[in-house]
Amino acid sequence: MGGISFQLAHAETPISYDLVETPALVVPTPTLELGEFRTTSVRSEFERQATTCTTLFFTQPHGAPPTVVLGLNQLDLSPIVRLRAQVRSAERGGAHIGLSAWSTTTHFSSGCAWLAEDFPFGRKIPQKQVYVAFARPYATPPCVVAWLDTVDCCMWANARAAVWAGDVTERGFTLYFKTWLGSRLWQVGASWLAYPADRTDIRSGTFSTEQVCPTLQRQHEHRGRVEWEPTERPPRVFTALSMLDFEKWKNLRVRLTTSDVTTTGMAWNIDSWHDTVMHKAAAVYITFDI
Repeated sequence: MGGISFQLAHAETPISYDLVETPALVVPTPTLELGEFRTTSVRSEFERQATTCTTLFFTQPHGAPPTVVLGLNQLDLSPIVRLRAQVRSAERGGAHIGLSAWSTTTHFSSGCAWLAEDFPFGRKIPQKQVYVAFARPYATPPCVVAWLDTVDCCMWANARAAVWAGDVTERGFTLYFKTWLGSRLWQVGASWLAYPADRTDIRSGTFSTEQVCPTLQRQHEHRGRVEWEPTERPPRVFTALSMLDFEKWKNLRVRLTTSDVTTTGMAWNIDSWHDTVMHKAAAVYITFDI
């Protein structure tokens, strides 16, 4: 991997903050690490906690503390959807991360995917949309992938949130946040990754429950498959939720998983359970041949 081939960042929309940006961090030797954490791996859903933490241990020490970003892949919350995936600290050999609910939200279970890399990065706090400037320009417009890492929805309407990247140029892109049909977001946060479009060892894309089930034909289980050009060996995969649309007055329960990762594709599931009504949900994926 090249020294400045990737860029990572986190962004969020608080109730009232001015736009801020932290300085970029550039280190010379990227080393990719990825995985996932689910609260059910350390506690039962009946052992409810506002915040559940874990420590990640990297396979080898980094030259400096790497950038670590998180993406939501599981939620089971009531009655208000409030959840934040947060990196509490990062060191050369690992990181301490947490999944937190707050106020009156009951945190039954949750999960996040994580990605650690010696990438250049920045941080912005936008309102609805924000222009993100790359730390260093690309030769041509890169691919940019964005996903959710924080949600805080009003309980009086359906929980609806979406994030995506658009208007990508060599120097930056616009990060868009959206809700719709009367729903209200108190807060939403996202992380993103950018990589050169001509990289053949990295692929990315999206998938949605609407690909296997129309919005009005509601069901709990949604299973599909993503295909890609054949690779020498099964790639490593990062997935995270990028859009949610769930009925109010019910627990928001959703779980994103992948399986059967091969040299030509992978299977995915976006599932809900019990009395949850899922109208639709979507996720992003990134695969790495490294």
